[in-house]
Amino acid sequence: MNQESESVIFEREPGLHAYAYSGDDLIEGAIANFLAADERAKGYLTEPGYVTISSPMIYKIEMIDAAHAKAYGSFWILNYIQRGDILFREYPVILTLEKRMVSGR
Repeated sequence: MNQESESVIFEREPGLHAYAYSGDDLIEGAIANFLAADERAKGYLTEPGYVTISSPMIYKIEMIDAAHAKAYGSFWILNYIQRGDILFREYPVILTLEKRMVSGR
């Protein structure tokens, strides 16, 4: 697809809204909404029913001044597809774990 000459509009299934932070923390909300609007997230919106939900894990916030902050954390965007009333992760994983004894621990 020629990205310069074509634009893509993503339709959502009825009842499925775009993600928006609903809490009251202004810094967390700014980060969450920024992540959900990231251009990389749009690559996963390949059919109706897809939604991107941001998942910031904020470890520390340093206020630089009244208008600037520095946030430390792990910032993820997670993509889901709606099938009926359920949101499914796009890339499901099954892990098999085995407990092992490590010497010295």
